Amino acid sequence: MSVRLERSFPSEAIAERIVRALAVDDPGTFRVEREGRRVVLEVSGPTAGAVRRTVDDLLAGVLAAERTAGLGRPGRPRTADGPSADPV
Repeated sequence: MSVRLERSFPSEAIAERIVRALAVDDPGTFRVEREGRRVVLEVSGPTAGAVRRTVDDLLAGVLAAERTAGLGRPGRPRTADGPSADPV
C-alpha cells in the first residue's frame, strides 16, 4: 500500500526547511522531496496500519517543522512575536 501527500508552503526556503527536518528521520519507508514551494511525501508499507503509523509520525514532524519555521495554524491570530501558541 502507498500514499502520496502534498503540501504547499509560502516559499521555497520554508519548503526546503520542512524537507530537511523530515529527511533526518527517514526510516526507508517514505520519500520526501521538494517541488518548488511544495513538499511531497510518498509513504509505502506492507499494510494499511504500517502506512498509517508512518503518516502519523510524518505529520507530527511536519507540524513541529512548521512551528520551528514560524508558521502557525491557519486562522490563528499572530502576535508581535510571531504566531500565537496553540492551546495545550
